[in-house]
Amino acid sequence: MPKETYYHLEEEKRKKIYNVLVEEFKEKSINEATVTDIVTKLNIPRGSFYQYFDSIYESYFYVLSKEIRDLHCLLSELINKYSNDFQNLFVHFGKEIISELFDERKYYLYKNRYLYFDASIEEKWKDYFQKNNILEEYPSSLSDKEKIRFIGSIIHSLIKRLFQENWSEEEFLNKYEMYIEWIMKGVN
Repeated sequence: MPKETYYHLEEEKRKKIYNVLVEEFKEKSINEATVTDIVTKLNIPRGSFYQYFDSIYESYFYVLSKEIRDLHCLLSELINKYSNDFQNLFVHFGKEIISELFDERKYYLYKNRYLYFDASIEEKWKDYFQKNNILEEYPSSLSDKEKIRFIGSIIHSLIKRLFQENWSEEEFLNKYEMYIEWIMKGVN
């Protein structure tokens, strides 16, 4: 999360910083993005960046966590709606995530996340979640959270393939529906 000084900025300046970060991380992976490029676009001293964020990773994780929150909120809403009816839950989730993944503002953020996270960045991402008390908890109405995690890992692998293989929306949805059918009915 940003430091308190970020939250004390005027709303307009916070939005400007946030939008520059979004653009930077859409254009470049976390390994390519630099504080220098960010502060140049913002026309602020380099030290100002560090008054708002501890590191470039923290700024990236902040943007990523805010932007992917919609996907996780969607899953939570569907879990509440379908409870333990996993087939309906994931059939509807697949149809809904298309608009999220292919949203122009978020597409490259997701792409950079799925293609360029290595073990080191993944560890920093987990530390960020723990440090900021951001939990990926599922509603208490769900009796079998481990099934959600299992299916979630498959969905994450499909999303990664979406970007690796440059699938269209239709290709992704076809693969997604096929995988969900295999999960629900078995692979024969």
